[in-house]
Amino acid sequence: MLNIAFAMNGSSIFFRATFRSNRLEYILDEVLERRLGLKYRLVLNEEPVPQGSVCLHYGISGGNIHFPDSGILKDEAQNLWQFTPGFEQHSLFNGKTEIQNDLFGAAFFLLSRYQEHNQPIQPDAHGRLSDELHFNEIEFRETPLIEYWVEGLRQKLNSLGLTCKKTDACPQFSLDWDNPTAYLNKGLWRQTAAMAGDFASGNWSKLRERYQVLSGQNPDPYDNLGTRIPMELLKGRHIFFWLGNYGKHDKGLSFKNQWYRNQIRNLSKEMRPGLHPSYASFTKPELILEEKKRLEEILDKEIIASRFHFLRFRIPQSYRTLEEVGFTEDYSMGFSGFPGFRAGTALSFKWFDLENNRISGLTIHPFSLMDSSAAFRGNSSKVFLESAKAQFKKGQELGFPVHAIFHNEHPNWAGWENAIPQFAGL
Repeated sequence: MLNIAFAMNGSSIFFRATFRSNRLEYILDEVLERRLGLKYRLVLNEEPVPQGSVCLHYGISGGNIHFPDSGILKDEAQNLWQFTPGFEQHSLFNGKTEIQNDLFGAAFFLLSRYQEHNQPIQPDAHGRLSDELHFNEIEFRETPLIEYWVEGLRQKLNSLGLTCKKTDACPQFSLDWDNPTAYLNKGLWRQTAAMAGDFASGNWSKLRERYQVLSGQNPDPYDNLGTRIPMELLKGRHIFFWLGNYGKHDKGLSFKNQWYRNQIRNLSKEMRPGLHPSYASFTKPELILEEKKRLEEILDKEIIASRFHFLRFRIPQSYRTLEEVGFTEDYSMGFSGFPGFRAGTALSFKWFDLENNRISGLTIHPFSLMDSSAAFRGNSSKVFLESAKAQFKKGQELGFPVHAIFHNEHPNWAGWENAIPQFAGL
């Protein structure tokens, strides 16, 4: 009777396979429940299902829709799998056999970051896995492949009478507050060293700007939140605060600075605070924990969200560290150098720890655009927004949001002041 009631629900489905595994149940949760809004029941081999119910077959002939089983979803599968991306045709190769169009296996490969777990590290200048090692083909990099495949499955299931959800396309953004000010509150030693550097290089315009800010004639060009970036656009958005120690790539204000502490408290009344673990904390869990405690002390609340400074992290070590020190949300999943979908998806997902074969307690929130990567490539905000519009159009077709990262410190980027309002108005 329970199976009949389950099957007659227009948002319920059966999934037939020859095995159960943590990997299989993880990807069924991600694809069928989280992306399609369906309740599913996994049945094995010849286990009966109610007449008239919709049943997907995995590695077993028959069913309403059949998918090949590549083998990657079996927990004992230890092969160094290779993935060849594609829209209409994609494949997984285990060193002996190539299996095409295993949607669930390919989605697992991308979401678990199988490539990052198992590929020898070839670090870039900042110790990260190089962006270019993910997708060479721009068309695959700039389309969330999982959403593309799921849309095809959604259409087939709708034709079978099921009611599948589709995520709304919408612009989403969050902010990193690496460096709150260009000149103010930097302290005598830093001011003196910076002025000496500007003088030695003949950077007279920088010296003039510094004097005008320090003398109170002009506002600090980095102090933009709530002013050049209106607070009504920022309400409810995530903001990630840097609380590290000063260093070559860590140029923010001291966590002891009273102005900075007050700004953190004021912004957190309107926005959703998270930690921006410092550049120096890379591979140093004790520093991440220390910085987390600093932010929690300032706000007198637990902090559960994180985004790594310079997107400097490695899988699985960095994600395990986040879990160990008490984070449940991470917003670092994206490319540092160009637009795109690093995990093949625009939607949030649970991180799967391959080595320990478990679904973690860490939810990953991907982004696909970042102002700094556009600015450093010399692109104007116009080019950035054109890329955002192209992604938004795909989002309307496939059902996914477009998430961008903005910073408070690109006032010299052409069109910077209008980038957030224009993006939010897509």
